[in-house]
Amino acid sequence: MKIIKKILLWSALFFAVLLLLLFIVNAFDEDLSPEISTLATVPGAAVAQQENGYFNFYGFAAPAGQDAHQRGVELVREYEQTTAGDQKRTIASGEDRNREDNSIGFVGDRSKLCGRSSTSDQCLAFYARHGGDTSRLLADNMLLLERYDRLIRYRHFQLTVKPYPTIPIPSFDLVRTAHQLWLAKISRLLEQGERAAVLAALQQEASFSRRMAEESSSMIDKLIAFMILSDDLRALSGIISMHNLMPAEKVAAEAILRPLTEPEMSFGRVFRYEFEMNRNFLTSAVKGGHLYALFESESTYEAASFLSKAKWFFIRPLLNVNATLNLLHRRYVNTLEFDALSAKVFAARMKAGNVNRNGTALRWNMIYNPAGKVYDAVLTPDYSEYTGRGHKLDGLMLLVSLQLLLKEKTVPKNSIVQFIKNSGPRYADPYTDDPMRWNEKNNSIYFEASDGSGGLTDRVEIEL
Repeated sequence: MKIIKKILLWSALFFAVLLLLLFIVNAFDEDLSPEISTLATVPGAAVAQQENGYFNFYGFAAPAGQDAHQRGVELVREYEQTTAGDQKRTIASGEDRNREDNSIGFVGDRSKLCGRSSTSDQCLAFYARHGGDTSRLLADNMLLLERYDRLIRYRHFQLTVKPYPTIPIPSFDLVRTAHQLWLAKISRLLEQGERAAVLAALQQEASFSRRMAEESSSMIDKLIAFMILSDDLRALSGIISMHNLMPAEKVAAEAILRPLTEPEMSFGRVFRYEFEMNRNFLTSAVKGGHLYALFESESTYEAASFLSKAKWFFIRPLLNVNATLNLLHRRYVNTLEFDALSAKVFAARMKAGNVNRNGTALRWNMIYNPAGKVYDAVLTPDYSEYTGRGHKLDGLMLLVSLQLLLKEKTVPKNSIVQFIKNSGPRYADPYTDDPMRWNEKNNSIYFEASDGSGGLTDRVEIEL
């Protein structure tokens, strides 16, 4: 019995000393890296409020009879006033401030929208085959279409709110739905022989999505822009496949297909904004005494027992703010460097496994700033998948450009492989610098994009 008591006593003493050493090691924070200030979001040129599509985007679901742009301005102002000087409100779990009882919404069966069902067909062909359903969708959602038509006419798209994880949440799904309705509308125009009008509309929407991709700092905005532009390219591919374009129509097609610029394709602005989000969130949570917000929602914390809440008293000494910010800074610098790679080098790095991945596994160096290291692992995901989307979209752009060239030159099937080889680096596979590939069985051209796990197995293909 005495031996057991001694073992328990020495064990308790050992763990007490270990815990004391842990707190001593973490009693001293690092100096904040002076390079952190250089990672701030790159500001855009001043944009007049009435020219900024972000407000329309945010107020898109405003009740019927209200101006979506003005409602967006009001909602952003309400958010800024509510969170000004209120750290607890600023770091609290994000609430969707854009949901009002009388907000407009989609009317009809979502499975009748291209992209919402199991079909993988071209959207224009899909809507043409479902004429009756398409007519009903268009008739029942005229207001949604009117708002979307206005949205894609804006000259700029810039976030105006301070970077926090709780920034206002626009109606992303409603905008996506409106985009699918818009494709249904231009499908109807194509059936009526208005090919020039359809190409002009596609050019306008593609220009808007490019501006959105270039100027917005939000990850979800960037992905929505990529989705719209990808759909436009697929729609254009379908038109090229079915029709011989007139000279003026070809000019519009080439305008849509102009190569992506570095700001349009890069996630650099988004990554910088997300770094600022994390920095502001971390410093506000610690300064305001709401450390729990870093790892759990306010509702979860409030419902927890006293002992569960008490754990944050012990976790605080294990979080060094400067050390965590320095860690986040290094992570995002590596992310930006990875984002700047060409598609070919990107694919090689992915294959080698040399990517910016995080993990929460215990390591010996977690004795210093363990809470900060866990925060970094949880809040800073592997961004390589997003960078890969930019390369994939760029490749699709090149693929449709090559399709247009093949159609213009009326290249026979038995000469396609040689023609592609002779087309030069302008139309090459961005991942390999080799010529795009020809699938005779499917009458299609394609390339293999990075699948996110290191291989080039994600086929991007269009039918000629």
